[in-house]
Amino acid sequence: MNTAQGPRAQPRLGVIGDGFLGRCEWDTWFTPGLVLDLRGAALSADGLAPLTVVLVRVEPAALILSTGSADGACGIVDLTHPGRMLTSIEHVLRTLHAALPGTRLVLQALPPADARHAPAIEALNDALAGLCVALDVGFLPLHPHFAQLDGSMNPDLVSSSGQLNRDGFETWIEMLDLAALLPEAVRPRRLPAPHHVYRPPGASGVRPEPTFG
Repeated sequence: MNTAQGPRAQPRLGVIGDGFLGRCEWDTWFTPGLVLDLRGAALSADGLAPLTVVLVRVEPAALILSTGSADGACGIVDLTHPGRMLTSIEHVLRTLHAALPGTRLVLQALPPADARHAPAIEALNDALAGLCVALDVGFLPLHPHFAQLDGSMNPDLVSSSGQLNRDGFETWIEMLDLAALLPEAVRPRRLPAPHHVYRPPGASGVRPEPTFG
């Protein structure tokens, strides 16, 4: 125990998947020690089993699966084979749901890319949202907060590598709170100013999140 800072909290929020969230300053926004960042662990068949063992040991109150940046969500995102991608993500969600019955699972949508890929990403996110409804998994849309009017990513919120920069990460933190998908025990202890939520040029406010069902 670090006596200067006091005991660190038991991790209550797990984050797995790809590196879209960038270099996160978790302890700035959450209680220190609250977040267990396991991004980068393979989510393919070989990597999912040992990852699940770690998560069962920690038993977080909530678990966010981040998908879709340049590293392909650790082997499960492939825009060229959408059917295969959906099957892979369904397998991951079902496996985690069975192993962690007391954990609130949240799937993060595929993020915006460029205007050319926007229709395909929108269609895949519709399918992922429907899958989450069927599996009783939370779904976290990104487009209302990160997409420009043509469906491309707002360049002000990402670095040259496609990962969230500081403003992008603050937008993500606020989005988590607005979505109300996390249990009270894992809400951010600090929130950014509301202006960080991106509003497309010419729009009066953030576009409403799509509804499904």
